[in-house]
Amino acid sequence: MQRDAVSVRAESSVYDALQLIADKELRGLPVTDEKNHCLGLLSAFKLSHHIFPSREEAGSARTIVASLAGIVETFGGAVITGKLSSEPSNKC
Repeated sequence: MQRDAVSVRAESSVYDALQLIADKELRGLPVTDEKNHCLGLLSAFKLSHHIFPSREEAGSARTIVASLAGIVETFGGAVITGKLSSEPSNKC
């Protein structure tokens, strides 16, 4: 047990959480609110299974909805042309 546990905020991106798990070589990561109260545990295995389901489960996998602004921010990108929407969309 550590006094200063590594954790991630609930509003953090999945990308940031995965980077933290990889950087610190963790198997799981506590998810906390603004008062550092634990809201749950993010498991690297379960998260990867959710994002990349097996081929047999791919047809019934959950849809992940994200905004273009969130995607751009997560990957450190930039908009070259057009307007950047912050509204979530599952239209591809």
